[in-house]
Amino acid sequence: MATIILTGMALAAFDKKVVYPGKTYGDVTFDHAKHLGQKGVTCKVCHPAIIAKMKAGVNKITMADINKGKFCGVCHAEKKRAFAIANNCAKCHIKPKA
Repeated sequence: MATIILTGMALAAFDKKVVYPGKTYGDVTFDHAKHLGQKGVTCKVCHPAIIAKMKAGVNKITMADINKGKFCGVCHAEKKRAFAIANNCAKCHIKPKA
């Protein structure tokens, strides 16, 4: 029975999108499904080691921190596991349509 409950919780997060407001380049929408669909990526890869709190708005994520290899930068800085963030602003930051 516990396995079913835990599996249900994991599936509930699988399609969840979290929007982080962007100041200069537009908002960033973190798509759990897109990330969990990558080989070897599970919830435990990020939670709780990289993103400690699992409530939207609790973690203050800045580009300075990401460039230092924190938060998204764990995988995205310097092409460690995924595309590098340098010169790829539009892959994450979406400007609202006028």
